[in-house]
Amino acid sequence: MRVTPGLIILGSFGLFAEQAHQPAASLPRPLVEVARFRALDQRQPTGELELSVTVPTRGLLYRQRLRRVYQASATLELSLVRAADSQPVWRETVALRPPVLTDTAQAVKNPFTVLRRVLVPVGSYTLRTSLRDNVRPATGQPAVAEQPLTVSVAAGPAFSDVLLLAQPAARVNTAGADNVRGGYQLARAPAGLYARGANAVFFYAELTGLPPNRPVRLRYRLLSGAAGPTGSPAAVEATLTPPAGRPTPVVGQLLLGALLAGPFTLVLEARDAATNKLLASQHQTGSRNPTDYIQAGDAAPAARP
Repeated sequence: MRVTPGLIILGSFGLFAEQAHQPAASLPRPLVEVARFRALDQRQPTGELELSVTVPTRGLLYRQRLRRVYQASATLELSLVRAADSQPVWRETVALRPPVLTDTAQAVKNPFTVLRRVLVPVGSYTLRTSLRDNVRPATGQPAVAEQPLTVSVAAGPAFSDVLLLAQPAARVNTAGADNVRGGYQLARAPAGLYARGANAVFFYAELTGLPPNRPVRLRYRLLSGAAGPTGSPAAVEATLTPPAGRPTPVVGQLLLGALLAGPFTLVLEARDAATNKLLASQHQTGSRNPTDYIQAGDAAPAARP
């Protein structure tokens, strides 16, 4: 099919030519996920927010720049404000440029993943995101979302929030990269979704407030309402010894096995290896869709400006 040079839009069913008099389609809403960790300096009541924003490239408008060259452009604005007085404590603007298309029959399937880390004091905040298509007319409305969140610091042993991963956490020597934490490279599973082809749930968390050099027994399992009260599959146990002066990374995986389609809950427990006393617990929800193929996630985040 021949397409007149001009603007094209990537929609759910492929590429369509857009005439100037036609209204622009609505922007895709970014998927925002927040994980809360204890700051490395544990002497201060400070938390670290790890923000993962997945921006679908379907729905962005593409303009023909040259012959067989189609380019899109979008701007993502992130801000964190205090709930008490609505004063901003952090703000960043990220320019997004999806890959150039050379054929209007192509479909862009890979989303952009923006990862950021923000140190904030204990308190309540609102995370605001705004996505604007730079190719759309000036009258186009940005996709805006707000998410309330609370940062707190536990007095004793505690898990951080749990990150569900699309791939096993890999040991690396690189420090300072946004997708590296605790010495592991992490490829997140957007929305905790495991689609066709996925056979295991991978995860990462951090454990803080433990006495150093005292063995701790970890227990983690998957629970599903459709699989019965005992969950499926069976629980996995491991033993670790916390280091002194820094958080303890907790990585692992659980086979999906006979877990049925639908929502599931990953449960983590830390118990004293000598007394079996429960020290800390945490859970994270996800879902399994064994029917459809869905993009698993991005190991490499969008570059900083």
